[in-house]
Formats: sequence, C-alpha cells, structure tokens
Amino acid sequence: MLSQTEHFFVRLLRNTVIGTAGLALLVAAFALCVAAYAYLSPEPTIKMTEEVGRLRKATSPKNFVSKIFPANSSVNVGIAKLDEPNNYKFRAPTDEEIFDRLNAFLGTSIGGEIEQISQLKEWLYGSDSIEFAWSNAIDDKSANNENNIDKLWRSLLIDYADRLNAIAPLLQKADNEKLYPTAFDQLTAPTARSNAPAFLYWYFSTLQTELHNIDLELNKKKFEREELRATIPYELAVAGGAYGYFIAIMFLFLIVSIESSARHIAESQRRLSNAERSDKQGSPSA
Repeated sequence: MLSQTEHFFVRLLRNTVIGTAGLALLVAAFALCVAAYAYLSPEPTIKMTEEVGRLRKATSPKNFVSKIFPANSSVNVGIAKLDEPNNYKFRAPTDEEIFDRLNAFLGTSIGGEIEQISQLKEWLYGSDSIEFAWSNAIDDKSANNENNIDKLWRSLLIDYADRLNAIAPLLQKADNEKLYPTAFDQLTAPTARSNAPAFLYWYFSTLQTELHNIDLELNKKKFEREELRATIPYELAVAGGAYGYFIAIMFLFLIVSIESSARHIAESQRRLSNAERSDKQGSPSA
C-alpha cells in the first residue's frame, strides 16, 4: 500500500508528465502553423494604382516652385493658401494635349511657349531625352491603367500640367511686377543633357526617384519573405522534435500505467488469496 504522501507525489508526477506532453504537442502544432504560413505566404507585388496619391504628392508643382522662389515671396505666400486641383482621374493624353497644357502654363505665367511639338517630343523620346527609367518589377506592361508605367507617367504629367496652370496666375502677377527674376530663370532653365526646361525635368526626376523608392520597398518585402521561408526547415525540426518528445512521453506514461495497473491487479489477487486462506483456516472442522 502507498501512503497518502506517496499517492500525492505519484499524482503530481503523472500530471507533470501529461502537462509537458500537452505542451510539446502545442509547440509542434504552433511550429507547423508557422512553417505553413511561411510556405504559403504570397509573393509580394505592387499595384501602382494604389501609389498614385503618393506619386501626386511627390510631384506636386508646389514643391518645385516653392523651392526656387524665396520663402517669404508673394508666390510662396500665395501657394501656401492655394488649393491644388484634387480631382485626379486616369487619362491617356496625346502628345498634343500635353503640349497644349504645358504651353497654357507658360503663356499665362511668363508669356512664353514651347515653340514646336517636335521639341517636346525630343525631350520625351529623343536621343538626348530626359533621363527617366524604372524597374520592370513594378511595371505591368499589359495593363491599361497606372500599373503600366508608360501610361502612369503620361497620366501624371497631364495632371502635373493642370496643377501648374493652377499656380500660373501667381507667377503671372510676380512676373508682371518684375519680381524674382532669378527664380523665373530657374523655372525654365535648360537642364541636364536634354536641355529640357527645369519645371519639366524636375517632374521626371522626382517621379523617377519615387518609383525607385517603391521598387526598393518591394525588394525589401521580397527579402523579408525569403527570410521567412528560410525558417521553414527550422520550424519543421522544432515540430518534429516536439512531436517526438510527445510520443516518447506518452509511450513511457503508457508503460508506467500498465505496470501500475498490473501491480494493482496483483495486489488485489494477493489480498483475495489471503482472505480466502484466512477463511479456510478459521472455519470449524467437521
């Protein structure tokens, strides 16, 4: 017979074994879930339609104009109060439409113009065109919306021209008053090898930088996904080890339980035999 203290420790040991086995099973299940998540995690992609707001903010003509005019100038004071057109929608403008909108800006602001559309085409597509490139990883060439970068830059360019026209009256007023001649020179200064006017070159340069940043962010997400997938062998090893521990513990617990039950049965039989023997010895003889 086991004493009460012995029974207590036996129960404690049994509960501890069952608890650690259950914990091992939970660890194995969790590791398998992590491995499955890592394996099934989708390839990171980018939709440029979702980045239009960010790109419009980066290429706002306010950013360019406020940079070349003095901080306390009437132009910058007016720009700070000006609400830009916010009714963007995807468009596929022709070169002629872009040419007309840019000339509308130049005509209103400084009384100038791009003389011929061929000059604009030279800046956009010529051998010495404005430098503008992007990664194929963020470009869906089959798309008919902003996910196609060729269509994206044209849509954003006509939008940029519209927003330039919103600023044009402020520039016109300053130009009529002969203010800030250096800033006006910088506005249309021939820039880089293309000799494109600065306001047009800035648009492409800024857009290119922002597209490059988006590509870097996409590459970072892809790297993080590869790092996650690299943990799959480790997670499977943890799951296998934890499950193996669970099986081993339960196997030992089964053996101990069988041994305990056998001992209990043997003890019961021994008591029964002793009781029968005592009964025979104590019965009166015939």
